[in-house]
Amino acid sequence: RTNTSNKLTMAKSSVPDAQSSSGSDEEDAEQIRITLTPASGIEETDLHWKLTGGVVPITVPADIRRRGLSVVVNHLLGRTAESDNSDDEEETEEKLAPIPFDFLLNGRLLRMGLETVAKRDGLSLEEALEIVYFPAVSAPQGSGSSEEMPDWISCLVGVGGNGGTGGGSGVCTGGYDGSIRWMEKCVEMASVVAHAGPIKCLAVDSTSNTIATGSIDQTLVTHTYNPQTRELGLHAVYSGGHSNSIESVALGASSDKTFLASGDWMGGLCLWEVPRGDAAVETAPTKKAKTATNSTATAVREVQPKASWKAHASSISHLCYTHDSVSSSTSSKLISSSWDHSLKVWDVERQDCILTLNGNRVVSAMDRCSNSDVVATGHPDCTMRLWDMRTQSGGGGEKEGSTGVSEKTFRPSHKSWISALQWSPTDPFILATNSHDGILKLWDIRSSVPLHSTRAHEKGEKGLCLAFDASGSNGGGGGDGDGETNKTHGIYTGGSDCVVKHYRF
Repeated sequence: RTNTSNKLTMAKSSVPDAQSSSGSDEEDAEQIRITLTPASGIEETDLHWKLTGGVVPITVPADIRRRGLSVVVNHLLGRTAESDNSDDEEETEEKLAPIPFDFLLNGRLLRMGLETVAKRDGLSLEEALEIVYFPAVSAPQGSGSSEEMPDWISCLVGVGGNGGTGGGSGVCTGGYDGSIRWMEKCVEMASVVAHAGPIKCLAVDSTSNTIATGSIDQTLVTHTYNPQTRELGLHAVYSGGHSNSIESVALGASSDKTFLASGDWMGGLCLWEVPRGDAAVETAPTKKAKTATNSTATAVREVQPKASWKAHASSISHLCYTHDSVSSSTSSKLISSSWDHSLKVWDVERQDCILTLNGNRVVSAMDRCSNSDVVATGHPDCTMRLWDMRTQSGGGGEKEGSTGVSEKTFRPSHKSWISALQWSPTDPFILATNSHDGILKLWDIRSSVPLHSTRAHEKGEKGLCLAFDASGSNGGGGGDGDGETNKTHGIYTGGSDCVVKHYRF
């Protein structure tokens, strides 16, 4: 194979016609000089898509777009391309299959002609434009589904296979029938009726397999999953905190304690300490409860709230602990979103609000980025928004803001209420949304339009929840030796069709 550095040197004369528009000769068309740089953080297994020989400027048509640039990179890598008109069939057979690439210019995904983007962003064309490339995220493909359940699926949380110990892909579900189900590869491992009414929220502590659920019936409980016996057992009952529907829960751990935060329909927020081990039995009141098989009685802890207060004027739709709380294992700061159009950051030790950001729409879904306190929200107006929830330490007092990171970051794409949103646990640029329109969408926050849209639920059925695989690895870094992008991410979806579906991308 010709050395890549020689190909870069001869790129102007050897690159196939990747121009997307007219039939005018390439030498007569307007040209732009660019450099192609691989995305940072490349693993050793991903070097097959890295151009070697240094960064050398090449010339391409001014109106070239993403697909044309992908042809250029595949040509320089010695891979086949749809527009490669080689007459040497033997040489073509020896080439590897092409890899679809995505490109960044000025920190944004390229979705228009190169010259158009450069002029829009005020970039000088006198110097070579630096373009960063990486394998594109593939479209989600269905890889399994569960049996139909008795009622709507309202909550999903990804868990590691084999009871959170890794080695597989699983999901914990909450349903309108009041039941919790632990599933692996869409197959039910265990189930238990946890509430008398529909489950509205669910959180899982993967280290202890503790599952917290809140319900319309105003009850809040935790269960534990035993992977050896494949049983779900009632762990604790949390009483004295809420007098209406519990809409959101979040679990956070410190060095020696696990904390539970819960929000209700009227904007009330409660903090609880989750009992751990046998030592908690002596300090917490207990009562007798029968197991799911009604065969034996077990001691169930009754927990009272450590603190409770009015946090919002309306329903608290979602709760999550801040990034620094998770990374430092202090569980000291909590982010809440509400139907009152606001997001807040709380100092849970003092029960003080240290940041408020006000919007102009009900917040129906919210999640925090895996490596920062930038959060994404979904709304009934079919739009997703970004917010910067980072706070200055030691500032004291409440701070107020009026807008998110960018009110116009994303264009409305869904056709109905955004019901669920989650950030990829491994890629800080990738998001997924589910909606009452039944469409699952993948997003990259560096573009205003979705990467892919997949019908996850039949027309007339509502998408209510989604969850990334807990054991998924970063799929944005490359493909396999045959040029196919590795489908190393997985997403579960659930809704009014009463079926859990799994997609890989």
